[in-house]
Amino acid sequence: MIHVEESFTDERTVLLRIEGRLDRESFPAFRAVCQRHLEAGRRVRLDMGGLNHIGQDGREFVRSIRKRVRLQGLSEYLKLAIDEYDVKDDAR
Repeated sequence: MIHVEESFTDERTVLLRIEGRLDRESFPAFRAVCQRHLEAGRRVRLDMGGLNHIGQDGREFVRSIRKRVRLQGLSEYLKLAIDEYDVKDDAR
């Protein structure tokens, strides 16, 4: 199960706080939220500090959007899980 909290930091920027398990069942909802904001032209910040599992679908999706979003709160486990060797964890 996953929980996605959306909060707007300004008109063009949204912070998505992700908590729980991003697995096959919860992935479609996560993808839909991300795509809705990206297609609207918003800057998306993904706070993944509350995520304790990420499945293959989630890893592949995050890889596909990582240049269009700002990732933050990634644990070492999640960095390895999504193959994020070149991502900088933004704690701002």
